[in-house]
Amino acid sequence: MTVGINEIVPYSSSDELIFAFPRSSELQQQGVNIQNQQLQTVAKDYPERLPSAVNAWLKWVSYTSVEHPTLSLIKAIKEHWKS
Repeated sequence: MTVGINEIVPYSSSDELIFAFPRSSELQQQGVNIQNQQLQTVAKDYPERLPSAVNAWLKWVSYTSVEHPTLSLIKAIKEHWKS
């Protein structure tokens, strides 16, 4: 199944819906919990910011130690980080 960046897709076997993140496997490797409710809400509120914020965040974590990956990604989306 191909998922567009702004689509909401079913997750696992439950009825819960989650937002499809760009580069989600890389985010998860960096410790981001893509199922986090606050992250899901921010993603739904700012879908147009996701590609640039995710790219900028992944670039940032490549050269720094991140203590709270999910919270820092939320900040990147809210602040509209760009790479």
